[in-house]
Amino acid sequence: MNPLLFLYLNLVRGPQLQAERERKEAEEAAASNAATPAAAAPAKKEIVLASCKKCDKQVDEAELAANYDSLCVECASNPMSMLSPVFIFQILLILVAVFVFIYRSL
Repeated sequence: MNPLLFLYLNLVRGPQLQAERERKEAEEAAASNAATPAAAAPAKKEIVLASCKKCDKQVDEAELAANYDSLCVECASNPMSMLSPVFIFQILLILVAVFVFIYRSL
């Protein structure tokens, strides 16, 4: 597949199609909700607990879905917790490589 076509379909047309699909589903859901009478009492929503990947604290699954990488609010709000030793080592190697490149090109 042509790379430009691939980028166009993924970055431009894909979100448009997704938005149209969600809009149609919302309209269908609204039409079906209007056609059916409302229930006497709304059912209680069950709270599903899940654990944070970083600290293993039990939190609501909706809270994990709101943050990226299934982290709790405390872990997601601390940017230093995202830095693992391997990632820091990779950043240092990249900086050394850039320094050597600049030094040799002078």
